[in-house]
Amino acid sequence: MLFNKEDSPAHIVTIFPQASDLFTEYNINFCCDGEHPLERQCLEQGVNVETLLDELNERYAIWKRHGYTTTDWEEVPLSQIVEQIIEYHHYFKQELVNLERFVLRVNDVHGHTQPHLQRLEKLYETFKTALEAHIELEESELFPAVKQLTSSRTESVEIKIKELNKRLTTHHQTLIEMYNKIKKVTHNFEASLQACATYHVMYDRLADLYIDVLQYIHLEHGIFFKKVMN
Repeated sequence: MLFNKEDSPAHIVTIFPQASDLFTEYNINFCCDGEHPLERQCLEQGVNVETLLDELNERYAIWKRHGYTTTDWEEVPLSQIVEQIIEYHHYFKQELVNLERFVLRVNDVHGHTQPHLQRLEKLYETFKTALEAHIELEESELFPAVKQLTSSRTESVEIKIKELNKRLTTHHQTLIEMYNKIKKVTHNFEASLQACATYHVMYDRLADLYIDVLQYIHLEHGIFFKKVMN
């Protein structure tokens, strides 16, 4: 099977998860707005869709030759998907705090001569607070409601989950917008060659967190909520 320009990035990532790395390189959205055809997103980003498809299908072929297979999410129990989301939560709770130390330290040392680091600190703190609130809402309200839904599918529970879905989808969009601002202020997480080791570590970890957040949102928005709502 080859992907084509009519396929959506969200669909492609569900079949071939590593496509998220390529889409991130080309600024192709595979999360909240990932249902639009790849051709449309490439046009919006000024990307040659045929060039992207060639690289995408080449990577997909290599991935399959290495024995990797696509997860059939229809067969994966909802409880198992929740466990994967909770694993992301554990990682984020730790990484957000650890990375914050680097952001504060680098700004404290270099911020007086590099004003963008002061902007970065404010953006990061806003993002950190927003993601922590998102996690708290899921763990305190969404997951208990989903557990209740699986044991007794009542109209009131369905209504509550639909409302939470709307709120959390808005969160997803906001989180992506926030992190795109971080990406912009750090010049796509590219530190100068003269920057110190701590500076480089901070940018590398910000870049890794960016990809993790996008994959996390895809898991929730593109897989989890679709399964819950069905």
